[in-house]
Order: sequence, then structure tokens, then C-alpha cells
Amino acid sequence: MYIAMLKPNPYQLTVVGLNGYNDAPEILEIVNKYIDREGLFDSIIRNKLENLYQDLGWSLQLNEHVSKFFNF
Repeated sequence: MYIAMLKPNPYQLTVVGLNGYNDAPEILEIVNKYIDREGLFDSIIRNKLENLYQDLGWSLQLNEHVSKFFNF
């Protein structure tokens, strides 16, 4: 199962769970239109990287253009 955090949308959904197969096309359309890619990056990847770097005694310096990576 996959979980997608969503941006504000007319359906008032904040999170949607997907099977990854055999999902309704309408749900996939909503997810593709309203998925919060930056929020997912911040909540999942950035937190894990920050914890790893903190354990190593390093400071995390992210590329300022990281948000462009998710503009697809």
C-alpha cells in the first residue's frame, strides 16, 4: 500500500491510500493532480537525512534547487 499526502483540494482529502495496482482511475487522477510532492520530500526524505547527518555529527546542506527535482 502506498500513501499520498495531498495539497488542499475540493474533496477535503489530506491523505489517500493506494494499492499500487488496480486503483480506480478517478483516484489516480485526484492523486496526480493534488499530490504534495514537496511535503512528501520534507516529511520522509529530509527527516531521514537530517537524522542520519545528526547521528554522524554533520550538518545537512540541501541543494537549493531540490524542489525542481519534483516538478515533473
